[in-house]
Amino acid sequence: MHLIIRSAIGDWIEASSKIEVTGTLNYQTRDLRWSLQVQGPEILVDRNHLISPPQLDWNAEATWSYQSGQTVTMTGTLANGSEIWRLYGPSGTSICLLPSDADRARDEATSVHNTVETVEGRLLWSESENGWCIDANEGGSPTLINPETPIRLLAMLSADPVGMVADPEATYTLSAYVKYAVEPGVENEEAYFVDAAAYTPGWTTVAVSVPGPRTAWLETGQNIIANVSVSWDDEDMRIRLVVHDYTLGTVPSSRTLLWDDGATQWSYARDQNVLLNGKAIETDGQWHLVREGSNDSVVLNLQSQAIGVDEYHLDQSMTWSGRLRQVQSDDGMSLVYTLDQADVLDSDGDGLGDTLEDQIGTSSTSEDSNDDGVSDREEHVNNQS
Repeated sequence: MHLIIRSAIGDWIEASSKIEVTGTLNYQTRDLRWSLQVQGPEILVDRNHLISPPQLDWNAEATWSYQSGQTVTMTGTLANGSEIWRLYGPSGTSICLLPSDADRARDEATSVHNTVETVEGRLLWSESENGWCIDANEGGSPTLINPETPIRLLAMLSADPVGMVADPEATYTLSAYVKYAVEPGVENEEAYFVDAAAYTPGWTTVAVSVPGPRTAWLETGQNIIANVSVSWDDEDMRIRLVVHDYTLGTVPSSRTLLWDDGATQWSYARDQNVLLNGKAIETDGQWHLVREGSNDSVVLNLQSQAIGVDEYHLDQSMTWSGRLRQVQSDDGMSLVYTLDQADVLDSDGDGLGDTLEDQIGTSSTSEDSNDDGVSDREEHVNNQS
């Protein structure tokens, strides 16, 4: 059930809490779902219902925003500072930590610096740190905020649309996901933010204007923390958010395409980083990625110094990576797919494609599979000569 809270609650309500509410039930025709509208003081929380805080995963930083505002736990190596401490994961990734008075007292008695600890606190966004922080003070720090989600922001808009549009100076911090990839270099781009990294029935979409030009793509499904204001779009007759500045999360993994999916399914991956298996063939000075055993192909726009067309990768099917674009054909009569900044997938960057490494028995996750000080590519080149 979708819950719309119309007034301040007065205290945190944890995710997975057991609650009892009294409110008004409405059907939202736009989202095709029922919603229950309640006032904050009318939410009764069962304090006897035990809640287990979720454990944040160091290897899934892109999903941390799902726990925004929640009490979470995390295990890592502590590094204490004057005001803000940091917790480090196994790969060197870190998150800031605001310790409680009890934590500081414990540190004064016996230093916790460089010790492995499991910490618990509320996951909030720090504008000064430009990243996520765990607040061990029950979210009481004035320097941290709980970003709005598209659902919460639209609920605020539905409660007071005139007031929010009438105050263009008011800004809100929004945690959302990019719906469609946004190209860099465009001066002022129309985009859409959603409340989930991938499509879910009834997901919430909000139109935004993103400032530009930018140096990097905003990728489909990428988490974005943005400071926004509310405006009215006279042309489209709808509310639009104006993005003032933003921070991007981890770039999502490339999407794997299959030739059998066809052009219609491929259109859902347009402008995204994709993986596609095929053989590179040059015709009249233009490279194409061709499906083995057929005439199906896409244009390859190679990245600089692409290894996929050297003597060690040619004439065999390889997994290629690149950005799927759709452009007009040379005769202007149709649209064709291209793979931009294309090259064979080389996960470890050793100059040998993953497919080739699978064939010759070296690791696609290590530049020097046997740790002999000679890179896999150098050994392969020597073996071929």
